Amino acid sequence: MLLKGNSNRGYLGHILILVCALNIVQAAEPANALEVADDLKTVIICETGIQNLLSYTRDKSEVWGLGEKQVDLVLNWEEKKFLLNTWTSLLDYFAQLDHIQNTHNKAFYQDVWQVDNAAIYCSYLAFLTQYRYSLEFLNLIENNGNIHTWLNEAHPEFGLKKELYAQFKYHFLNVFLATKFVALDAIVEDVEPPSDFGYQAKIDSAEEYLYEMGLGGGTGMTFANGLKIMQESVFDLWLPLQEGVSRLMSGKKVWRMSSNLIAPDDIVEIGARLEPGDILFTRREWVLTNLGLPGFWTHTVLFLGTPEQRSAYFTDQETKQWVINQGVSTGSIEELLALNYQEAYEKNTAKANDGNVPRTIEALKEGVIFNSLETSLNCDGMAALRPRLSKREKAEAIFRAFGYSGRPYDFNFDFLTDSALVCSELVLKAYESSSGFQGINVQSVQIGQRIVTPCNVMIQQFNAEYGTPEQQLDFVLFYDGYEKRNKAISSSVEELRKSWTRPDWHIFLQD
Repeated sequence: MLLKGNSNRGYLGHILILVCALNIVQAAEPANALEVADDLKTVIICETGIQNLLSYTRDKSEVWGLGEKQVDLVLNWEEKKFLLNTWTSLLDYFAQLDHIQNTHNKAFYQDVWQVDNAAIYCSYLAFLTQYRYSLEFLNLIENNGNIHTWLNEAHPEFGLKKELYAQFKYHFLNVFLATKFVALDAIVEDVEPPSDFGYQAKIDSAEEYLYEMGLGGGTGMTFANGLKIMQESVFDLWLPLQEGVSRLMSGKKVWRMSSNLIAPDDIVEIGARLEPGDILFTRREWVLTNLGLPGFWTHTVLFLGTPEQRSAYFTDQETKQWVINQGVSTGSIEELLALNYQEAYEKNTAKANDGNVPRTIEALKEGVIFNSLETSLNCDGMAALRPRLSKREKAEAIFRAFGYSGRPYDFNFDFLTDSALVCSELVLKAYESSSGFQGINVQSVQIGQRIVTPCNVMIQQFNAEYGTPEQQLDFVLFYDGYEKRNKAISSSVEELRKSWTRPDWHIFLQD
């Protein structure tokens, strides 16, 4: 270990670390350099997401009664939903930061000649990010006591248990945690950062903010809650992450990197039950793309089928007449697609990257692309729903989807534009209602400063409409991933209807 010198803070830190050790769950073997580098990038992703959520919260200050001189405001139902979306997204980011700390914090306990400086800085940056922004969030939310009551209620539709906000608050407004901060700061002061470490400015900024809070409002908030917060000081009080699970995750931001719970045999069975126009929902565990997305279902795909499947499926007179009206006298949907979208059709009929035939279209980071079913179901859980529409409308939806092929992924999640798309946006635009086209109507929600329609909301709406005259989608199948069994199991419509209430950390709650 490269030392900077024996400062007083360093001496104090080595004393206090004996106390602070009680609050750190030891991880498995230290991660390699590539894992540390990836986790450092993840911390920045989390920070950016949290900053956006805090910015949105500040914009809502007047509406949510967060001004310093405002009385406790009662929020209406719409604003409560916006608040819960912000809260659950914030918890997602904090859970990931907590995992990164637990992955690398064993580095603080190594002998001098074994110390992994990069792991120390990675764990410390994750801790600082989590601690700093928790205080910023609490500083805002504490201005309206009615918000405390609302966030403390159980919200099973969001996977939130009762008293969650209180436990979050008691964890971070904690004398013990403040002591841990001072101790870790002192230790890091004596550890030379890695030669390629580019985040020192972020560490300095977070430390400055935390010390200023310690001299001002932060200290007051902490001691005001001192009696209750000493009862428990680990983060897994409010997230169901137990030590064994933490060790399982340690060193693996993406667990089971080369395997999925949906098996090849499952995909064969699934493919045999699908029809062109079906909407697929997928869930992958242990991936960063779940961060900040509210709810269990995080991705959706439009099933196209092969050209042979489409030709065999779209043989009804109504579809043929629609194709003829588009200028193709034979009434062939394949000729219509090839005529209007020649480049896209060539991609759709060529072999996919995995050597299989493309059967889906989806919006990924590469843009809107055709994929094989084998690649699209490279996941741990999936469901298929079928629009209650005529074959003609499904043909038109597929026709629309081909028109979006090649468009970039919308990293801004702006549902108001067509120039770039996200996964659910692609499906919704394919089935968007218009003159002479019934389509599918799906609710939108506001997350931060964006109006979006997350995949999970589509399942939520399916549940609400099920068995009513307003039902728009029919159940086809549901393969539910079971982490502890290392496989996905065919499940029921009843289980699918409940799945939208699952939190991101659902796998830790499974039997």
